[in-house]
Amino acid sequence: MHDQVVDTSHGETLRHEPTDIHTRPLRIAAIIGGVGLIVICLALWGLFSYFAKSATQPDRELVTREVQQSSTPTAPEPRIQGVPEFHGNVPRADMEQLRRESEERLHSYGKGDEKGFVRIPIDRAMQILADRQMKPTTQKSQ
Repeated sequence: MHDQVVDTSHGETLRHEPTDIHTRPLRIAAIIGGVGLIVICLALWGLFSYFAKSATQPDRELVTREVQQSSTPTAPEPRIQGVPEFHGNVPRADMEQLRRESEERLHSYGKGDEKGFVRIPIDRAMQILADRQMKPTTQKSQ
């Protein structure tokens, strides 16, 4: 502290210089913050322990109840190609089957995709075009 000359002629008494800050409000705020932190931690601990107890037991009961009610699935299983448990054919077998079906479609008679049309084998269609001496309708690229 520094020394000051105080005029005491007006009836004032000499006193010491007060501190810069009052610590009582800071102590009260620190106590309130500490108590709040403890309350929040205890509340979160209780909440998480409640969730841990309630989340495991009812889920197990639901699963066992569903299994007991029906052993067959309600939705169809996924059709994943190449996985033996889900799909019998591997991609190569599926491609061979698609090619066989396409070849069979090209070399057989049947109804066309559009109404009023029929499908004839490609060899027969080429023979009809050759007998009529028809020219190709597509243009060559330039």
